[in-house]
Amino acid sequence: MATTRRWRCLVCGFVAKGDEAPKSCPACGAEAEQFVRSDLLALGFARDLFKTFDPHPVSVHFSTGLIPVSAVLLFLWYMTGDTSYEITSFYILCIAVISLPVSAVTGFLDWRGRYGGRKLPVFKVKLALSIILMLIGFIAVALRYSAGAPTALYSLLVGAMFGLVLLLGHLGAKLVFYWKKELK
Repeated sequence: MATTRRWRCLVCGFVAKGDEAPKSCPACGAEAEQFVRSDLLALGFARDLFKTFDPHPVSVHFSTGLIPVSAVLLFLWYMTGDTSYEITSFYILCIAVISLPVSAVTGFLDWRGRYGGRKLPVFKVKLALSIILMLIGFIAVALRYSAGAPTALYSLLVGAMFGLVLLLGHLGAKLVFYWKKELK
């Protein structure tokens, strides 16, 4: 009795059955090269991770994911008066601000390598917003540290950072999912 192989898409996890991998994934459209036999999945995952690891998305999601957490904790401090929220918010913001330059550098390298350094408006806006985000972040941390307690200006700066992160995330999604359409 013939055994039917199982093939897993490395992009979305879809499992197909058959003697060969499908030409494309019916779930996400990935090409046949993105399928690995299920019995070789551990090897395929390690190979795929090694071949496709990109430091920019990791650094971006780390630092920009912390900024909304910091803003929410600061809001909770305002609502409850519990200082542990504010202190935690400040420390999380410090970590985010320290890691923002890594995001900027990896983004610049990614732009040069992946997009050929094309000077589309979206890249100019992302670069300007990234610089503004870093400056506001450093000012907010310095202000909070020197004052010893949060001020209204500090809170406004954290709120502005939250808004900038949302906008940068939106523009990043445009690049990842729609940039080829913009080049036409």
